[in-house]
Amino acid sequence: MHWSDTGVVWKMNRCSRSYPEPGWSIGREWSRQLVDLDLWLVLRGRGWMQYDAQRIELRRGVAIVARPGSTFEAEQDLDDRLCVDAIHFDLLDSRGERLPTFALPPRVMSVPDLVLAEAVSRRLRERPYLRPRTHLATDDPVARALLRGLLLDLEDHTLDETPTGASSETHLHRVMVQHALTMIHESFRGPLRVADLAQAMGYSADHFGRIFRSITGQTPQAAMIQARLDRARHLLKATPMSIAQIAESLGYSDVFFFSRQFKKFVGASPSQFRRSGLSKSH
Repeated sequence: MHWSDTGVVWKMNRCSRSYPEPGWSIGREWSRQLVDLDLWLVLRGRGWMQYDAQRIELRRGVAIVARPGSTFEAEQDLDDRLCVDAIHFDLLDSRGERLPTFALPPRVMSVPDLVLAEAVSRRLRERPYLRPRTHLATDDPVARALLRGLLLDLEDHTLDETPTGASSETHLHRVMVQHALTMIHESFRGPLRVADLAQAMGYSADHFGRIFRSITGQTPQAAMIQARLDRARHLLKATPMSIAQIAESLGYSDVFFFSRQFKKFVGASPSQFRRSGLSKSH
């Protein structure tokens, strides 16, 4: 099945956020206590989970659908403690019986937009019948629609199966870098820094830089410059803004530095670019 399949009845149970204490772990007894589907959204921290025969790295941006009947063991990194949102739900057939777990979509996914996922989870926690320790099922159409939309978004980013020759870690890194590139292209003015990107992805700045370069062939700093100058070319082409106004809109405090950087990367100064008609061919 897919999360989009019709004829499936969604039953919402509860939603909560947890900050595991030092020494936290789960063993097989937790497996026996799990009575419904449990979507984990890892928001911060690091750890690992043994899910049946699959070992999973718990880190920011990983989503897991834990299923009754499976076995679980997990621990967290004591130096980088976890923050996890847990959304409990059931999927029923037309007779009101649980769908068999083997028929469900992938168990492990990456989160393409953690800001969106965290916002959805927050809205679910605010629903009156989905709060911690509230076990009453609710026919809440808003909650059902929110969760279904989130899972539909996640389904395209499975880590259970990755492209031929690619490891799940490489696949997760590619998703992470794509998200970082989106942040770069949406933040022309700053104050976005490499350290900000690294923190958002859950890495140290050095490790993030190595991953980014291995996938894109350029450093995060170069990608930021390229995004700003791409925007500058667009503004020179599409607006009557002065060069000083364009520089200021892109976060440059020195218009002369902007002009020098533009010429170095584009091959012409901003005024030459605008006058020569180069803007019409970019």
